Amino acid sequence: MPDESVQPRLDRTPRSSRTIRTRRVLKPQRASAMLRTSRLAPVDILSSAVPAVADLDVIIPAYNEELRIGEALEALCRQFSAQPGRIRILVVDNNSVDSTVEAVDRVRRHGVRIDIVNCRTPGKGAAVRAGVAHATAPYIAYVDADTSVPPKVLATGLALLEHGWDGVVGSRRALGGRYAVAQPLVRRVGSRVFNLLARTIVGPLSDTQCGMKMFRREVAGDLFAESRIDGFAFDVEILARARAANLSLMELPITWTDSTGSSFAPVKHGIASFREIARVHSMTRGLSRVA
Repeated sequence: MPDESVQPRLDRTPRSSRTIRTRRVLKPQRASAMLRTSRLAPVDILSSAVPAVADLDVIIPAYNEELRIGEALEALCRQFSAQPGRIRILVVDNNSVDSTVEAVDRVRRHGVRIDIVNCRTPGKGAAVRAGVAHATAPYIAYVDADTSVPPKVLATGLALLEHGWDGVVGSRRALGGRYAVAQPLVRRVGSRVFNLLARTIVGPLSDTQCGMKMFRREVAGDLFAESRIDGFAFDVEILARARAANLSLMELPITWTDSTGSSFAPVKHGIASFREIARVHSMTRGLSRVA
C-alpha cells in the first residue's frame, strides 16, 4: 500500500478498491526526507558489459542529441555513483543521423550500466515504448536527453515506487514545482492550452508533459503495449490509460530548467501534438474511468 504519510489531495481510499488517486502531491519536505532514506517498435540492443539486473531502468529517448546527452548521462552517473548497480540507463537512439551513439559511448564507464537500444519507428512515444520493451528492472523511468529535470528526483521517485505507488508523475505546476527560468510567452501559452485539453482526458493532473515519469515495470509494460501514439503527446495517452486502470499516481514537484537544443519545435510539433490529443480522446473515451 502506498505510504499514506505522503500528503494526498484526495480522500484516503483503501488500496484494495484500486481507485485512482492522480491528484496527490508530494510535499517538498517529505520528498527530501524520502531521498535521504502490444505494438512494439522494431529494435536492436547494444549492451555494455555489466550483466546485473538493476533496481531502476532509466529510459532516455534520443534523436540527434550528440550535444546534450553526454552531460545528462554524466549527471545521472554522478547521482548514483555511491550505488551504481541500482540503475541501468537505456538510451533509445531514434534514427539519429549525428554522433549521438558516439557521444553515449564516450560516457560509458564501469559501475553504471549504459545500453543503447535502436528504435527505427520515428517519434518520442515510439522510442520510449521500445525502451520499456527492453526494461528488466522492477521499476522504470523515462526522462529527456538533457538536464531539465534534476537527476536527484529519480531517487525520490524510486523511493515512492518502493513504498507502493504504481507511478510517479513529475510536475512543474504542483505545489513545490517551478520553472527555474520562465519559458517564452508562446511556449507558455501553448503549454497551458495543451494542459487544459489534456486534463479533460487524464483528470486532475497538474502537468502531463513534464519530461519525467516513473512506473512499476509490469504496469508500464501493460500501458505501453496498448499505446498507439508515437509522437510528443504519448504521455497523455499513457496517463489516460493509467487513469482507466485505476492506478495510484503520485505527482512529484520538479524544478525545471529549460535546456537549449531541444528537438521540439513549438509550431510544427505543437500542431501535431494537438492532433494527437484529439486521437487520444477518441481512443480512450470508451475506457472505464474514475473521476
